[in-house]
Amino acid sequence: MRLIKPDNYLPSELYLSKIADAMSHPFRRKILEMLLNSEISTRSELLNYSKLSKVAIYNHVRILINADLIECIYHIHFEELRLNYSALAEMKNYMDEMLSKYQ
Repeated sequence: MRLIKPDNYLPSELYLSKIADAMSHPFRRKILEMLLNSEISTRSELLNYSKLSKVAIYNHVRILINADLIECIYHIHFEELRLNYSALAEMKNYMDEMLSKYQ
């Protein structure tokens, strides 16, 4: 995420910016869609889906984790990726509020 001076903004505003920044890439949105539709649940499955390098996929997943859009649950032999619905709901509420002011 780009440099933002945090003392000028509320934590909730910074949180929404982090979510929006993470969702700005089409492949990261595709990851969210695949998790929502239960098409994937691990990074390995994501590697089988995409032609991107392992490093690129891990970076995209890391950005989504840092933005709290997905969670990584560690098991003995694999990592399970889960969608964080509360972060998506927060962004949806913000967008609904913005659109209600427009109408």
